[in-house]
Amino acid sequence: MSEMRYWWKAFVARPFDMPIPPNFFGLAAFGFLGAFLSPGFLALGVGLEVAYLAWLANSKRFRASVDAGVQKADPVDQRYVGFVAQLDSGQQQRQRNIEARSREIFATLGKSPMLQTHVESLEQLVWLHLRLLVARQAIAGVVATAHSEHARLEAQEAQIVERLDSADLSHELRRSLE
Repeated sequence: MSEMRYWWKAFVARPFDMPIPPNFFGLAAFGFLGAFLSPGFLALGVGLEVAYLAWLANSKRFRASVDAGVQKADPVDQRYVGFVAQLDSGQQQRQRNIEARSREIFATLGKSPMLQTHVESLEQLVWLHLRLLVARQAIAGVVATAHSEHARLEAQEAQIVERLDSADLSHELRRSLE
């Protein structure tokens, strides 16, 4: 079955993100030539197509690209891992606790077909909790930055006031500092 996957991927391969696989044009051309000129073109087209598919399906580079496409992770899983990585250890533990509790609830809900419909809602709540934790972390970072900037500006203002109290300032520098 694995071998057929390579042949199918070779048949529908679209290099350079072409909208239509290029071998479809070749099949259509040989089909028209075979229908209108000579049936020998049909045999020639089938032979060329099989040769093309065999060459491409057995190419190590093509197989590696097909295998890499299969191994791509689900985008939702990648986002989940990225979100969890942004959290500090305490918030990661909170998320793990919520997920553990939700698994217990899933087990309870799974026992009844009537309650099975609520599983998706609970999954959305767990996902929302994670997103809120990430937002909270981002807001905390902004607040911490604001506090440090505030302290830096306070120190700069104190330095300017101290310079203004000095008697040996020129008129232009005093006006600039004010």
